[in-house]
Amino acid sequence: MERGACVGRWPEWDHTIEGENHVERAARHRRAARVCRTACPVLAECRAWADSARSVGQFGVCAGRLPKQTDGPRKPAQWVEVREEVA
Repeated sequence: MERGACVGRWPEWDHTIEGENHVERAARHRRAARVCRTACPVLAECRAWADSARSVGQFGVCAGRLPKQTDGPRKPAQWVEVREEVA
């Protein structure tokens, strides 16, 4: 993934940044996901890696998606698309 659009810019893709509120975090995640979807030459490889991960843990944006916890302890978290805000 050395060619990823996120290389060297990882804080933008992090799950949380200390001191930001939920509105700021959502906006940052939308910006990061937009970069993934529009500028990343390894999007397909990154998405395949994320889909094969046994646990999505506390990842932030990955391949334009975020982990979303599912109901119940037996169901692992799943990746969901970061959606653009509709005005």
